[in-house]
Amino acid sequence: MPILEMVGLVKAYGGRRAVDDVSLALEAGEALALLGPSGSGKSTLLALITGLETPDAGDIRWEGRSLQGVPTHERGFGLMFQDYALFPHRDVGENVAFGLRHGQRLRRTRAQIERGVSEALALVGLAGFERRDVNTLSGGEQQRVALARALAPHPPLLMLDEPLGALDRALRERLLDEVRGILRRLGQTAIYVTHDQEEAFAVADRVAILRAGRVAQAGTPAEVYARPRSRFVAKFLGLHNILRGQVEQRNGQLTAVTPVGALPLAPGERAPAPGAAVSVVVRPEEVAAAVDGRGDLAGEVIEKSFRGSRNVVLLRVGPQELTVAFPAAQPLPAVGETLALRLGPGAVHVLPDGADD
Repeated sequence: MPILEMVGLVKAYGGRRAVDDVSLALEAGEALALLGPSGSGKSTLLALITGLETPDAGDIRWEGRSLQGVPTHERGFGLMFQDYALFPHRDVGENVAFGLRHGQRLRRTRAQIERGVSEALALVGLAGFERRDVNTLSGGEQQRVALARALAPHPPLLMLDEPLGALDRALRERLLDEVRGILRRLGQTAIYVTHDQEEAFAVADRVAILRAGRVAQAGTPAEVYARPRSRFVAKFLGLHNILRGQVEQRNGQLTAVTPVGALPLAPGERAPAPGAAVSVVVRPEEVAAAVDGRGDLAGEVIEKSFRGSRNVVLLRVGPQELTVAFPAAQPLPAVGETLALRLGPGAVHVLPDGADD
């Protein structure tokens, strides 16, 4: 039995459904990422789980028991925000001790609280910081204190709402690895809210992509990326090369005939019968430059953008524009010149019927 179940949840504000018939389940020790753009319902769903909001319809069950009517403080769930929410007039140890002193699940002695604070700070790499003034800490250190405070009471469920959104990219990536490691090491059941695909994929065992209050798709990060079920999901995951075409059988190979040419479908693709109209995704990571000039496709280089470890190239192939990426050290033609492309075996994915939203 799942430890947490969301069944047909609905929450509306002023006639607009912020959460619209959401059903999801979470296993013990699993990390679930709620991923989606601003306004997709992620934070509202979190507020429903914590009890800060009450659903208009549906139910939330913990270990099979409905949480309807159970106030926030009695649920005992941990919550960590983007803005740290530390008490500026208390030192690090007092901030971390807050949940241990005021939690409703277990009364603790002073010695137990001090030990819990020390263990939580050591877990996040801040051993010995108990007496430090939180106002003198860096942003990354403050976020670690916030995480220690959320973890110290050993909550049955930890919820993180855009926890790294206020940090610069380098620090965010470093803390992301640390958060993932801590969750795995503790076997902590967690819900991680973010609008960042890479962040969600790095932390979560499963991902639920939300759009306008509904679950657009849920699955493991690998499943969702490999098999997006709609144009929205594909584009949100950065798969912008979406072409319309028609299925044909050529030399025993199912092919999508598109404006840029005939593209062989990836092995195992569930494609409709020949003659059917389809939308297909061309994965940029499955496309390579044909150094000998002989490839499956060729197009004019419209734009090149240096991104550190890679170059992102915009090509015009016939009437269509495609975005592809190559290692930064790889020589590429100049803007206005022709670049030939070779498609890998998994380059072309067929979106399911009715996936044009």
